[in-house]
Amino acid sequence: MGFLRTQRLCLYLIGFSFKKDESRVIQLYSLLSWISILIIIIPETHFVIENLTDIPLATDALCTQFTSMLSLMKIATLYFKKDTFYRIIDQLDDMWRKSSKSDRLILEEGNTIDKRLTMVYLVSSMLVAVLYLLFPIVKGMYDLFTTGAAEWIMPMRSIFIYDILGSPNYELTYLWFVQCTGLAVFGSVGVDCLFYGSSLNISSHFKIIQKKARNIKFDQLMVKRNARYTTNRVATEEFFDLIKQHQKILNICDEFETMYSTILFVQFLTTSAQLCVIAFQLTLVSWVSVLILRFSVTRHRYQRNIYFKQEYLDKPPKNLIFRMYLIFSTQKAIK
Repeated sequence: MGFLRTQRLCLYLIGFSFKKDESRVIQLYSLLSWISILIIIIPETHFVIENLTDIPLATDALCTQFTSMLSLMKIATLYFKKDTFYRIIDQLDDMWRKSSKSDRLILEEGNTIDKRLTMVYLVSSMLVAVLYLLFPIVKGMYDLFTTGAAEWIMPMRSIFIYDILGSPNYELTYLWFVQCTGLAVFGSVGVDCLFYGSSLNISSHFKIIQKKARNIKFDQLMVKRNARYTTNRVATEEFFDLIKQHQKILNICDEFETMYSTILFVQFLTTSAQLCVIAFQLTLVSWVSVLILRFSVTRHRYQRNIYFKQEYLDKPPKNLIFRMYLIFSTQKAIK
């Protein structure tokens, strides 16, 4: 099925192997990935502090810094709760292996949607990262050919404690930015799409249980013998197995809610702060069209995140609980 294949690859690139017994090398690499992003935020923060009097410049630097901080928090959440992540993924993999052919068709449908969403998210994030990383090089080459002197800058606005204009300081610092940007992109895509893909998979399991519960009829649960109704043991066991499966899925939902509550809250705060900064920049005269486009894209991303992160875990369990409640209540009343 390739369940969460792209997400696992992205997270593997930042040091998460989805194995309970990770080697010390992998653990050290994941920790260094997080520390690298943390350190790169310091020069960006230094730039904002030094340019507080220039509000347009400081607010422009804050937008990219908010994104870096959000990526840092996502990777940190995954790092400290990876055992729970791995356990849930193992449970979903196990349910896939035990599912029937008809059930796998429903799971494949959700998995196909997940692949497309993840690929679009990954490609768009990488294009934005490449745009940021190539801008200093293109600008430097353009200045070199037009004026004969190039002003080499970093992809993100930042101030370092050492001189970055000399060689090889600039080249090494630039490569460091490339590495940290890649880690931030893969970490954000992996953590976000891990939720999307798992939510779609869980939603597919709810649909499977709904389909089975919809096929349950009263004459399957109760058998009339000698003018009296008795319980059909086989059908009743299947029904209660369905309830246990439903409870198992709900427990996974609760664990996901606990893990992602911090991410959702911080993402809400950072996105709101970004919208406030961009809304302030819209009041300025320069680059109005670009800022309007950025405002629209950010608002769309925010609405999309909120929609996806509540829709797939909302309707299926509510409808299914109501369906099972009716069946169970009818059986109990007749008894």
